[in-house]
Amino acid sequence: MVEQAYIKDGTDPVTEPFSTAALNPGLSVDVEIESQIKPQLRCRTTLVGWRKDKYLVLRPSDSQFHLFSAQSYVILRYLVEGQIYAFKTRILTTTGNPEKLIFCYYPEQVTNLRLRQHVRYATRLFAQLELANNSAEGLILDISASGCQFLPSQSDTLKQVSGSKVNVVFPFLRQGKDVLKIPAIIRNQRMLDSGMGLGIQFTGSVEAVMKLLMLDTSSTAEPID
Repeated sequence: MVEQAYIKDGTDPVTEPFSTAALNPGLSVDVEIESQIKPQLRCRTTLVGWRKDKYLVLRPSDSQFHLFSAQSYVILRYLVEGQIYAFKTRILTTTGNPEKLIFCYYPEQVTNLRLRQHVRYATRLFAQLELANNSAEGLILDISASGCQFLPSQSDTLKQVSGSKVNVVFPFLRQGKDVLKIPAIIRNQRMLDSGMGLGIQFTGSVEAVMKLLMLDTSSTAEPID
């Protein structure tokens, strides 16, 4: 099964007026919760609807609803017609009855991040992370030529690690006699249904990994105008 992720195509982002013309209820919206005292969290929500110039309504998963609180700052990202858009706003209020919903202030502007598609492959590959003073075992949930999503088996062992340099070690994949090890950087921490996931960007060659997984690293879509 192939999933799709997105990487920058080298073009600067563009800010434009926010419009709901291409939005539809049911749209998947990624929400990043900003915090001064906790690691930033990212959650997947669904667009329920909106009232123009007033608010947007989102539905989170039941397990993540408790993460949201009124007046918290959030960054919303979503895909429309092959382009990723993002804007920063605040949570107006939340309600748990009759549905768990989040109301966010209606934005005036949105940023087109100018991204292009890059194929990301779903997997369940055992791996280890080597940090400067720590290590963790877990699963690679998806992987591409540019990075992966790592789910630690014990998330409590990795706190506030965004920006950390790591080695991603694949104990069961080898280059000759050597265990396969790829240098990388942890870019974000994101709350998943199964725990705290780490978004990791590879900084070394991953051709060997993709070949061993029999994946095509050259499968990259062109930017959509």
